[in-house]
Amino acid sequence: MTRRALACLLALLPLGCYSPPPGIDDAEVLRMEHVRQGDAWVFYRGWDVPRARAAALAPEVELVRLKVGALTGVTPPRAQLVVHGPTGSAGASGPLVDRVACLFIERENTIRFRYPLERDDRLARTQLLGTVAHEVAEATVLGQVTAVDPYLRWMCDGVAELAEHEVLLEIDRAGAGELLGRALRFVQDRRARGAEWLDLTRWRQLGDRIYRSQRLLDDGEPSLALEDLPGSLARVRRARAALRGEDGPTDPARDAALAELEAVVQAAAARERLGWRPGEGRTDDPDALDYLFYNAAFALWLHAERGAPGTLGRFVAALAARREADPVLVQAEALALLKEAASGVALPPLERLPLAWVEQALTAEAARLPR
Repeated sequence: MTRRALACLLALLPLGCYSPPPGIDDAEVLRMEHVRQGDAWVFYRGWDVPRARAAALAPEVELVRLKVGALTGVTPPRAQLVVHGPTGSAGASGPLVDRVACLFIERENTIRFRYPLERDDRLARTQLLGTVAHEVAEATVLGQVTAVDPYLRWMCDGVAELAEHEVLLEIDRAGAGELLGRALRFVQDRRARGAEWLDLTRWRQLGDRIYRSQRLLDDGEPSLALEDLPGSLARVRRARAALRGEDGPTDPARDAALAELEAVVQAAAARERLGWRPGEGRTDDPDALDYLFYNAAFALWLHAERGAPGTLGRFVAALAARREADPVLVQAEALALLKEAASGVALPPLERLPLAWVEQALTAEAARLPR
């Protein structure tokens, strides 16, 4: 996942030997050396990363994993961190991490992701452990839903950003403050460049299929494709047609879930047709990518948690409680759950979220932390 904290350029990467990063599929990972602490594994290539460095990471990854569990109130997934040495051309500069390759192995309740060990200092360690918290928290939330609107990224990554910040406050408060300061400066920079607001409901998941939708369709095909929305809509309608009987749907509960899934596909198509409006922050900004959306989603959840402590845990519990009765989570339902969990805290409009409000929320949090 793209990291909100890594929008600013870091120091030049060290010169040295560079190699491609390892894959994260079973075949490659199981050939690698590893160290384990509890339900945290650190996989590495011995010629690429010293064993002592990997061994030092394992207890820290396990600590972060357990802290995410305490925040969410849910047993967190196992964590498999695949680390590797520097990649790219020698002397390159830029963000330490842009995208984190990640895999949620649901059948094993395991999250597996890779991360480069390109620097060895306090802030680099803080960023790595923040990524661990982010990925574990996101997998924890997705584990509480069946099918989810692909434009609910403000929920999945917003929760993950909040969990990352809260964990870092416990293990490195100064580092958390430094990363928060970077996020705040990034928002200020984008405002200075003309961005005035953004629509969090048009921030789409990275994957190109609707998460777990194949379970509701039960037609032997993969999940619904976001790159073929007309075809996806036709599949849902065929599944609903197969349930029609003389007196109505033969399985009303499944038909209701498919009706929500149909609405999700139609809403996705409408969002794809929506043009960019004056002053709107874009998800495809070539200079900023979607960092601004990470920052805004983080500010939303941070505001709710500070206004009503425990919002995160109550929200996750509500997700789990509703899953069986309503297997498709849509925008309106997620927002209603957040409002209930936040116990009356006033939330900004997600579809036209002012960046001035985002800056204000981050500024208020920065005032609480060491400089």
